[in-house]
Amino acid sequence: MPILKFKNPLRTSGSSGFNSSILDQDGNVSTINVFSIGQEVATSSNVQFDEVNQPDSQTAIVGTDSDNMVLGYGFISGSNLQFTTDEQGISENYTHENDITINGNINFTSASAEQETSIQIQSSGSTKFGDSLDDTHTITGSMFISGSMSLNGSRIISVSDNSDVSLARQNVLVTERAAKITLGGDTITENQYLRKIYAKKASSLTNSTASFGATTASISTGMTTTSVHDFQFFLNGMLMEFDALTIQQNPLNVFELHINTGSLGYTLESSDEVVAWGKFNS
Repeated sequence: MPILKFKNPLRTSGSSGFNSSILDQDGNVSTINVFSIGQEVATSSNVQFDEVNQPDSQTAIVGTDSDNMVLGYGFISGSNLQFTTDEQGISENYTHENDITINGNINFTSASAEQETSIQIQSSGSTKFGDSLDDTHTITGSMFISGSMSLNGSRIISVSDNSDVSLARQNVLVTERAAKITLGGDTITENQYLRKIYAKKASSLTNSTASFGATTASISTGMTTTSVHDFQFFLNGMLMEFDALTIQQNPLNVFELHINTGSLGYTLESSDEVVAWGKFNS
């Protein structure tokens, strides 16, 4: 077999790589060609490439089948990938299909999340948003809080719509309606009460009691209870003295006027007419 020798080094180059094989007459490799890339290449070497290109339709597999990394067009996958560099940058969009675990901090300029149902942040510790008073946090939609909240250092446990503020609690806020009733009263109910003036004629008389088929008007919270001074009673057209009168509201719409016969000096007769004028419900 003739021997072919070159006086100058044999150089193989090309933008798409190269193929090289030197076989003997039996088809066996007779010569091992060594190509230098400017750095040591061995199993224990740290090889660095300035740029690696490959066709879109092909992939490059680094490592063994059980523990490898596959480099393809637009993706990197593998059975057990670990990136241990101090810093990694992604210049374009990044899409991750499955779960992701991050043991350190996440720093980002902005973040958005989209999901059909809901997004939950659960932790056994605390969550902090912002670090200064000029930070603004905008929430679009409803907000549900289970537990208490702190507003400028004051702990708030609930919001109450009850206009009865006699407990004077320092950790409960009231609604606009409750504040309006407490500070200004229930104007609508109070005006309705104040306008209720009706005249009723007694349906039955005894010597000291006049009974009316009526009910006293209801009052709103904070108003003085309806009393005998909210009525005027007339016996046969004559005004009866308040000091000798008491009233009582009984079930089944029975309103009773009781008189002190000793103070008035007379009793009621069945032929008398007693008319009441005052705060009846209707």
